Amino acid sequence: MKPSVFQNIRPFTFISIIVLLALLFFTFAVYEFTQFKKNIFQLMEQEGFVLLDALLASGERSVLANEILETSLSDRLTGHARLIRELDKGHLLSKKQMSLLTDELHLKCICLIDSRGKIELSSHQTKEHASSLFIPGLLDSLNNHSVYEIGFVSTGSPLHAEYAVACKREHGGAVVITVESDRLLEIRKQVGTGRLVQEIGSRSGVSYVAVQDTLGILMASRSVKQLS
Repeated sequence: MKPSVFQNIRPFTFISIIVLLALLFFTFAVYEFTQFKKNIFQLMEQEGFVLLDALLASGERSVLANEILETSLSDRLTGHARLIRELDKGHLLSKKQMSLLTDELHLKCICLIDSRGKIELSSHQTKEHASSLFIPGLLDSLNNHSVYEIGFVSTGSPLHAEYAVACKREHGGAVVITVESDRLLEIRKQVGTGRLVQEIGSRSGVSYVAVQDTLGILMASRSVKQLS
């Protein structure tokens, strides 16, 4: 019987071979793990950039959609304001008639302001509400424009706002009309970038999503309270 090959190998040499093989397998395993980890990070980075691109594209579309909505609302209110100005020119307006017009035109309030900036007549019951519609510099702005888009104005409650448009009256002063902004704000919530941020942030595998500038967080998923 011929002697085995391993019988001619010294124990030290045999152990050295085993150790070298173990080191080789360990090195190969570490290399494979490092490459796998690197590939995972690259994939996550690519997915992160894809999400960022989606947020940027959504943000641009949301801004455009908001501009279209506000423009449409402003055009509608401008037409109503000019109609009311014509009725005012013919002295055809009373408080009762203004209240009827708010219902027929689906408005929140109609307010007539004289050339001194004083409230002359309002369809709303409270003077506080009518006073909140007169912003500083309104009459000066109307000196150069027959119509002035005031935009969102607060009417007392921090959670409620109205969208207002002003139109120059025949003998000075302004016609100010408003519409409740709840519907417009609700649409903003449904189609805005904030909604997308919330949806992405709630998905499995996403820790958080946040949009911030140098002053702080602009919008973020629910898990984010503060960021450096």
